Amino acid sequence: MDALSGAPAVEILGLVFRRRPGAPFCLNLARFSLAAGERLFLAGKSGSGKSTLLNLIGGAIAPERGAIRLLGEDITRFSSARRDRFRADHMGFIFQQFNLAPYLSAFENALLPCRFSPRRRARAQHPQREVERLFTALDLAPQCWKQQAATLSVGEQQRVAAARALLGRPEILLADEPTSALDAERQLAFLDTLLDEAGQARSALVFASHDRRLAERFHRILDIEHPQGDNPEDAGG
Repeated sequence: MDALSGAPAVEILGLVFRRRPGAPFCLNLARFSLAAGERLFLAGKSGSGKSTLLNLIGGAIAPERGAIRLLGEDITRFSSARRDRFRADHMGFIFQQFNLAPYLSAFENALLPCRFSPRRRARAQHPQREVERLFTALDLAPQCWKQQAATLSVGEQQRVAAARALLGRPEILLADEPTSALDAERQLAFLDTLLDEAGQARSALVFASHDRRLAERFHRILDIEHPQGDNPEDAGG
């Protein structure tokens, strides 16, 4: 199963989400799709719903109503266990808080997708060598590789989380403020690597950030604070 079969990598129809019954809409998205290999910049201020939309696409939370189709399958109809399996097999997620296992090493954290998903392990071919390649591309110093994740700096943890998400070439990549802990120089280098890896794997990328300076590197922009239109604006690049 993959987006090359003709179905969009991500397709959303009539999505409504509230934080609690009777509350105002947190998200109300009529229609949206993203093809394999497309990269989308998800814009909006802190608290606007960017993380919520990523968690809905990732199957971590469920909408009040609407369809979320990933690689042609409506994950809102899945059981919790099936959503977990789908996410492990087909999705890489760079969480805003990283969600690393603190007592595992950086290397062991990055290898986790291949422990949980035989599909990702097969796509990686040589997982340990692939982690080494990704760490090098992300400029993570070799002396960090065997350190426990809890002892790493915030910026180092962010790069470990990125390598974990990229391992095994998932069809869908979700990134929640992934450059927030990096200085300007590392931010650009990180973005270069992320876009290059996503492009080579033909992964659909949804990249959430409040930093609109980064938007020009993406094919399209979706402003989460004004999401009603069917066609996100063209970022031109």
